[in-house]
Amino acid sequence: MTPHRFGILVLCLAFCATLTPAQFPPCPTDDGFDTGCCNVPQPQLPNFPPTNIGGLWGCIHNCALEAQFNVQVAVSAPQFIACDLAVVNLTMGGSTATSPNFAGALLAKYDRTWIEFLTNGGTRQVWRFLVNGDVNFNPSIALSAPCPQPPCSANNTPVHLTGHIDYARNCTTPGTVAGGWSVALNVNHVSGCINHAPASARPMVGPPAHENRTYCLVAPGNFIFGPSSVPSGPLRGDSVRSSSLNLTAFPAYQCFSEAHVVNGGSVADIGTFCLNCSPALPISPAIWHHQSIQGGVGCGPLTVVFPFHTVPIPPVFPTGMISMEIGTYVGINPDAFPTGRSISLNYGVMQYFDNCLPNDFPYFVYTGVGSQGGSPAILFGSPIVAGATVNSFLDMQSMELPNAVGSFGPGLGALFLPRKVWSLNTM
Repeated sequence: MTPHRFGILVLCLAFCATLTPAQFPPCPTDDGFDTGCCNVPQPQLPNFPPTNIGGLWGCIHNCALEAQFNVQVAVSAPQFIACDLAVVNLTMGGSTATSPNFAGALLAKYDRTWIEFLTNGGTRQVWRFLVNGDVNFNPSIALSAPCPQPPCSANNTPVHLTGHIDYARNCTTPGTVAGGWSVALNVNHVSGCINHAPASARPMVGPPAHENRTYCLVAPGNFIFGPSSVPSGPLRGDSVRSSSLNLTAFPAYQCFSEAHVVNGGSVADIGTFCLNCSPALPISPAIWHHQSIQGGVGCGPLTVVFPFHTVPIPPVFPTGMISMEIGTYVGINPDAFPTGRSISLNYGVMQYFDNCLPNDFPYFVYTGVGSQGGSPAILFGSPIVAGATVNSFLDMQSMELPNAVGSFGPGLGALFLPRKVWSLNTM
């Protein structure tokens, strides 16, 4: 199935959706996706607001910041089209005629929620979406490639973005400015070694493939691009969740409840490098990491554990997973969201035998986000954490593109349907 036809399929889901989030009670409240393994969840999500905030657009050349640009970012309120899928319109623009600017729609996969504790004694609740979608850059500034505009965007070619949006609400004073809401987002278009590889939806070679450049949008703009950190260490929760798509069934799209991560897993940090398809050696500190994941989920103390682990696929994923340090949000108020958080992106290949969908092919290309630091948090329902605080989050979504025979193949480089999410925490 081509990316264009898959986009039409997403629109069709909007008309056949039968299960959307229910009315939301006051926070903090769990999201309704923990109803027992493979059961139907009962989503309880708030009405997330639209937002317009300042941000930064950065060009990362090899492993160093080449240039950054102040931009304004508009994000529409998520419009749910299924139990955990929403459409979000994203627009980025600057104050000058040569500022980078684009517009497009993102498919937002609801991931999970948690509670954070503030130094003033208050609490807030955070809801995370993992997003992907195609945007179109303003063709009038195409000559500014390869920075700030990706050269792959020539001739109105869509540019595929992946990342996340976090919605945070102050539960102690919800009636403050903007209703107590804060929004943070990061979306990226990574090196052509991944986004324009031969197996991708939009393969390219030469300068259009920008093999040594990655492009990042972050908001709000109190952010410093550069070396930071990536999650690693023993796993400390949280869950894995699946969904299915069957156009011959009703409803065509079905969510399943989450399965909890069990003790014993880990994220290993193996080494650093600079992602570059050519042999040129960068002179800046390496911000890419080779990593691997191994873990498992269970549906209670007496059930079988269903393992998941990354799969090495040389040369791009020699250890099964690669992660990139993007940078850190800064500020003087530790309670301001998302001050103090370092964020990263990741790609990899996961093997997972899904007990909810046993006929699924058990290998999945995925992408996701890591975040560390900020306010201490606790998770809903995870037996591993048992009230202990966490501040290292690792969230991944499968990159799947439906094909003509009704199965799914890798969705690199264009709009994809995420049917799996791995929501992990590390110590």
